[in-house]
Amino acid sequence: MILRWGVPVAVILCLLSAAAWFTTRTDDDDSPAKAEAKATTALLNIRLALSQYALSKSDKYPSTLEPLDAQVAVPLQDAKVGGYSIVYTPLPSESDGMIRGFALLAQPEKKNYRSFYIDQSGVLRATKESRPARIDDSPI
Repeated sequence: MILRWGVPVAVILCLLSAAAWFTTRTDDDDSPAKAEAKATTALLNIRLALSQYALSKSDKYPSTLEPLDAQVAVPLQDAKVGGYSIVYTPLPSESDGMIRGFALLAQPEKKNYRSFYIDQSGVLRATKESRPARIDDSPI
């Protein structure tokens, strides 16, 4: 009886432990270039998902990333593993109040890493200064 239930329970616990480790892991010893590559790739993939969303919604972007959950979950996790948090800011139009633009920021946890900015234009920008990247920072 113990083998009948013990082995499957042990396997399930091992799988749950592995899943928990995978979703909470970080690459603390990765190089800045590797971490920054994860962040910029995440920004580009999220921007692509947002652009596809806008194409299907008459050029309107979502107020949150929630409608894109399936498309942005992996890029958000990849950025987190690289030591970055991604912040989405919808930008309503002054003329009609609809969300016609957005800004995405990748902010590092470590001070010597660059922060990144991208918006609906697709121009990726970065700064090494200890602040979030902005639209007036140099493109990369």
